[in-house]
Amino acid sequence: PPAADGVIRLEQGQILIDPNHPPLTHLAGSVVFDSNLLRILDFQGRLESSDLLIKEATLEFKDSDIRIDLQGGGDVSAQDVVQAVHRDPRSQSLAQSLADYPTIQGRIRVATHLNGSLAYLEQVRILQGNLALEQINLYPKEDRLPLTNITGHITFDHQRLAIHTLNGQLGHSPLEATGQWTFLTETNSSNLTVRSTLAASDLMTLFPPLSDTFSTFNGSLGTSLTLSGTAASPSY
Repeated sequence: PPAADGVIRLEQGQILIDPNHPPLTHLAGSVVFDSNLLRILDFQGRLESSDLLIKEATLEFKDSDIRIDLQGGGDVSAQDVVQAVHRDPRSQSLAQSLADYPTIQGRIRVATHLNGSLAYLEQVRILQGNLALEQINLYPKEDRLPLTNITGHITFDHQRLAIHTLNGQLGHSPLEATGQWTFLTETNSSNLTVRSTLAASDLMTLFPPLSDTFSTFNGSLGTSLTLSGTAASPSY
């Protein structure tokens, strides 16, 4: 049977992958191929104000299936992520959950390694991933408290998410979270803790009946919430 191999080098390229989203621009990198294998090396691009990188990706063609192994990441704008969620009709349930926070700002540095079959996307597995949150701000509608100055380091795979550090502010109150959460419903290994020292003004916003009960309410309240158990039935 005929065989082919070669190398393609791209500079200042542009491609539209999904009509629901803007094109990838400033594409640069190398593609090495033969009759049943394609390798993408150090492929860089830009999506709006986010910089993306495929460090290495291998696509293997087997009959009607395409197997992928990909390592990559990027320096992503939180605002770009939110706009992508709102544009895509497949993510409207997530868009609804973000509706109370019309303004989201900050940067997210992400690195991940995944593999699986493109013919069966539900079988694609995240082998490992890292998230670094940098000054994330979520500004809500008037009746909620803003989440600001969120920084942290999170690792994840297809089974669990681990929060190594996560700090920020809820209104005027400092907020800290640590622990891990598993996505496997039968595994009893989740333990996630959120701590805060809530200022009186923030408590009044969170619990409006307090202003009806107390004519004066000052000071702060130390709080700690721990979730444990399984994803199907967490306990407090």
